[in-house]
Amino acid sequence: MGQWVSSREFATLHKFNIEGILKAAKRADSLSKKFCLYKGKFLPFSYGNGIGRGGKVLRIWSEPFATQAEAEAFVESYIKAQEASLQKITTPTTLTTQHKIGTSSVLAQEQAKALSCPSHFIQSAQSKTMFDNKDDDGQLRALDAFSKASQKDKNLALEKKSIIKEWEVYKTKGVNAKDFIALLNAGGQYSIALSENKLYAWQRAYKRGGLELLLDERGKNRKEQSKIKELGLEELTNKLILASRGRVNISSLHRMLHIHLDSVGKADLADFLAKRSEVISYCVLERYVKAYLKAHPIEAKIIYRGEDAAVGNFLPALGQSNYAVDSINQIVEIDATSIDAIIDTSEIARALGLEVENIESWQKRFVLISLIDTYSGVCSFHISDTENALGVSRAIAKYITTYGKPKCIKSDNGSAFVSKYIKEVLSRLDIEHIRSKAYAGWCKPYVERNFARLQNHLMEWIKGYIGHSVSQRQAIEFFFSRAQRRLKRGQKSNQTNLHTLKELGQMIDAYTHSLMNNAYLQRLDSTPAEAYNARVNEAVRIHEYELCSKLSPLERRTVNKKGIAYGGLWYQSAAMFAHTSVFVAANINNTKELFMYDEQHRFIGVASNLDSEEMSAEMARNAQKIFYKELKARKGKMQEARAEVEAQFPQMLLQAHKKMPKTHMPTLKAINDSNLYQAKLLDEARKNAVGAEILDTTKEVKNETQTKNIKDVSWEAAVLKKAK
Repeated sequence: MGQWVSSREFATLHKFNIEGILKAAKRADSLSKKFCLYKGKFLPFSYGNGIGRGGKVLRIWSEPFATQAEAEAFVESYIKAQEASLQKITTPTTLTTQHKIGTSSVLAQEQAKALSCPSHFIQSAQSKTMFDNKDDDGQLRALDAFSKASQKDKNLALEKKSIIKEWEVYKTKGVNAKDFIALLNAGGQYSIALSENKLYAWQRAYKRGGLELLLDERGKNRKEQSKIKELGLEELTNKLILASRGRVNISSLHRMLHIHLDSVGKADLADFLAKRSEVISYCVLERYVKAYLKAHPIEAKIIYRGEDAAVGNFLPALGQSNYAVDSINQIVEIDATSIDAIIDTSEIARALGLEVENIESWQKRFVLISLIDTYSGVCSFHISDTENALGVSRAIAKYITTYGKPKCIKSDNGSAFVSKYIKEVLSRLDIEHIRSKAYAGWCKPYVERNFARLQNHLMEWIKGYIGHSVSQRQAIEFFFSRAQRRLKRGQKSNQTNLHTLKELGQMIDAYTHSLMNNAYLQRLDSTPAEAYNARVNEAVRIHEYELCSKLSPLERRTVNKKGIAYGGLWYQSAAMFAHTSVFVAANINNTKELFMYDEQHRFIGVASNLDSEEMSAEMARNAQKIFYKELKARKGKMQEARAEVEAQFPQMLLQAHKKMPKTHMPTLKAINDSNLYQAKLLDEARKNAVGAEILDTTKEVKNETQTKNIKDVSWEAAVLKKAK
């Protein structure tokens, strides 16, 4: 024995995953089945009224069945039992007949009635009320709109009417709505999943307007006309959308439209701002914007991603990049991009014997230079401090060492790729150079796509990952709290325990050869490694030492008695003294060596410098950078010291002045029994005397030596007294 229970109760009872049950039931319902298969069990189910998605609740028979036959037998017997229970209450009606669209007797009658109605009868009926549906004539008055509807909408409307008619019959016999709906849904007579809300809504609509109101008009008014078009705002709205940058701010557009409507007297801006009323709803505007952007994908792409993205997505593709390629290494694409991760380069300083104090100053982003064969798809990556000619030369050498010498290399117009240095290197290697037009990444689709594959699938999982955009980097940083970020005192919170340059290089090489070269490509119907290996006998290999000799441009140098001067150092070789001048090329792997060539560019030998240490060109350049960096830092400290001394010197001088002993001033001697200074003041007082008060002051000064109470007769006192 069993019973109908809710899906949640069933999942709890049998310890099943409720989400899995819901998905299985949904799939079965879409196939018009009354049972679903879940974990080897067949579960009869039905949808009833209740709280849930669309006002429906899923009910499942509490006892699952082991076989499909048992489940089918149960469903059939249950439906028959429900029909039998209803037949006890009322006489058989159209409900006991299998109702299908096109086969139902009720629907067939309604279709015949609707479709056979003469047009002149409909026109004459339009003059009468549309709400009189007591007879067939009243129903036909709604057929003008009905006749213009699609066949699908007609069938649905007739199906709704059939359900309403049946429900009216059963209702008079005392059948409640829940039992009626359960039987219709279980029997599968109609294509519509019935609910109480739908049944009552259809009944009300049919009584008001007949078949016309049973037509599904959802969304049709929006397609044909909108409030924006009605108000004549279509042009303005389109203009505002096209004027957007970065995104379409619908809220701002909503306000702008109401500002315009207020200016033309069609809206009250104060009421809109106070949210008392609005002429155009936010939802209407949102639907309009979405529809416009969908109809104008190029403009939408420009707004959200910019012109480059629009070109990359919508530029007509006239063939493929490898249209003329039928073997490996015929055309190899090259490009460079910044690595989306921070790398610890302090190992370079330690290799040069320097102490690393501020670790953050040795954290930086490097550049990734990649080459890819357009035929097979095999690729290589080289890490460089910047996009420079030496790094490009290294990347080309790495590809040649791994896959052989390309016949042609295709690049953009980056300064490093079109430099004189690279031109001569490619000429010495006998490699053709093709330059694509500026800002045309789609001309190198393979290498551009390869960068995306590496950045998205490798860099996102390594230490120091900073995101592919500014917003992503901010999100990564904001993983830490504000307090944590402040405690770092400016140091990026995720830039700790970073990979070294060597570690990252090893990871990239391992990922390239193990995963990227073994990923299936539909255009090849194989992996890049398989496509390359099938043609590996066509690859041209160059000895590493010979390759190294061609990775620098040739420069003419004069041979004198001390040898050859190059880079501030002297190089010597016995073979060079047979020539007055030679062409030299630096060994980028060893700064102690120069490759020498005669006037016909024939190899002569190797000149050496015995005074310098052996190091690569990058190491030497980094050593120079470190020196200048250290020099700049020391000069900065000197400038700070100077500024500090200049700021403190006046105070220091004042303090010293206060503490040091002073010389005494000599005593003034009297002239004619009178002080000369007092005589001067008396004379000035006479010149400025006004009134009796000053005369009295003069008398007091004359009798100074005779009186004990001497008044102040200074010029300042006289002036102050006058002011009072």
